[in-house]
Amino acid sequence: MEIIKQLKKDALETLERVSDAKSLEEFRNAYLGRKGALSLFLRSLGSLAPDKRKAAGMAGNELRKALEERVGELEKKIAGKGATKTGAKKELDISRPGSRLPRGHIHLLSQTLSNIRGIFTSMGFEVVEGPEIENEWYNFDALNSPKDHPA
Repeated sequence: MEIIKQLKKDALETLERVSDAKSLEEFRNAYLGRKGALSLFLRSLGSLAPDKRKAAGMAGNELRKALEERVGELEKKIAGKGATKTGAKKELDISRPGSRLPRGHIHLLSQTLSNIRGIFTSMGFEVVEGPEIENEWYNFDALNSPKDHPA
C-alpha cells in the first residue's frame, strides 16, 4: 500500500506540472502506458500475498480511474486553449447539407455557336428560330418554283 500511496503522490505532482499536449502525452506514457509505473505495479500484484492482493488491486484500479479522469479534463482544457489561440473553434453540424461540387463547363461547340451568333448580331443580323424541317409549300411553292424543276 505504501507503493500505491507514493505512486499516487508522484503522479499528482507530475500532473500539476503538465501544461501542454506534449507533456500530457509524456505523463500518460510514464504512468498509464503499457510500460508505465501504474501498469507495472498492477502486473506485479501476482507476487503479493492473496489477502494483500485484493486491496492493492482495488487501490491500483481506483488510482488508474482517477488519473484517467484528470487526464481527460486536462485534454479538454488544453484543447480549449489551442482553439482560443487560433480564434476559430468550429463545431461540425452533421445535420447541414454538404457543399455542392462545382458543375462542369459549357460544351466547346455551344461556346463556338454563341461566339458566332455574337459576331453576326454585332454586324446587324438577327437570330431567328424556326422549325427544324420545312414542308413543301415553304421550300418550293411559296418561292414560285415550277412543278417540273429538278429540285
